[in-house]
Amino acid sequence: MPKQPLLVVQNYIYWGAQRDCQIMMPGVVTENMLDRLTSFSATTQTAYTIIQRDFPEASRIPIPQLRQVLQSAMRETIGHTGKVIRTTNLVIDGHPGLELLMQHSDGSLGQYRAFVVNQRLYFMGSLTKDELTTEAVNFFDSFRVYPERIRYSNSSIYE
Repeated sequence: MPKQPLLVVQNYIYWGAQRDCQIMMPGVVTENMLDRLTSFSATTQTAYTIIQRDFPEASRIPIPQLRQVLQSAMRETIGHTGKVIRTTNLVIDGHPGLELLMQHSDGSLGQYRAFVVNQRLYFMGSLTKDELTTEAVNFFDSFRVYPERIRYSNSSIYE
């Protein structure tokens, strides 16, 4: 009788609190809060995270400067030192974004993306000690955003 293959990675589709975004999280969820979701894949030894925050100032910043703000915010959020290997401008459904590929000072490799959509910031990251795999590519490619569903926590600051 043939053996059943072991299920090594479970991929779950997670929705934002307002169902304004969705993403496939590889591995096992290790943290699940209102504005942050983190998982760890034992197969690839990679940690994944998505964070979302209201960013009302975004509407007043021109796109070239917005990407500079994104890079600063990403480096703050990452909290690791190291060098940026590659920076790539991205767009999702017409909304500006940025990708950073970093070699951290501890030797780990991180890939990070951030997008600003209707005054909301979405930050995604993968961090591994080895190399980034197809699993990380699928994680980033699975991100979807639904701008029409975004509701702000304090709408008076947007008027």
